[in-house]
Amino acid sequence: MTKYDFVLFDADNTLFDFDQAEHLALGETLEGYGIPFTPEHEALYLRINRALWDAFDRGEISQDRLVVERFAAFLQQAGYPGRADPEEMNRAYLAALARQGCLLPGAEELCAALAPRCTLAIVTNGVSS
Repeated sequence: MTKYDFVLFDADNTLFDFDQAEHLALGETLEGYGIPFTPEHEALYLRINRALWDAFDRGEISQDRLVVERFAAFLQQAGYPGRADPEEMNRAYLAALARQGCLLPGAEELCAALAPRCTLAIVTNGVSS
């Protein structure tokens, strides 16, 4: 059996259920700004966010700009321009996201089984906060 000294995980949807965490954090954020958390609002945010991450992958936008622009575009397109400062809204969203602990089934057991045998690490292109 091959022995590995290190195992690297991409956290989102590998160990953590990012989709569930994102859903919960977005709901908390929108409701915190008095914006109804509806399926339509969630779908709009997800469309905007995905398009911006695709632009980031192509080198067309910086991550710092992306995280603010996603809320600026959302507020505009959802009909809430001026409701909140997009930069502040992003900070609230990232704080809400950080409070989520949605593990995928088996993630904790996998890490517990591997930890005595090798060093585990998470690598990500996500926002570091």
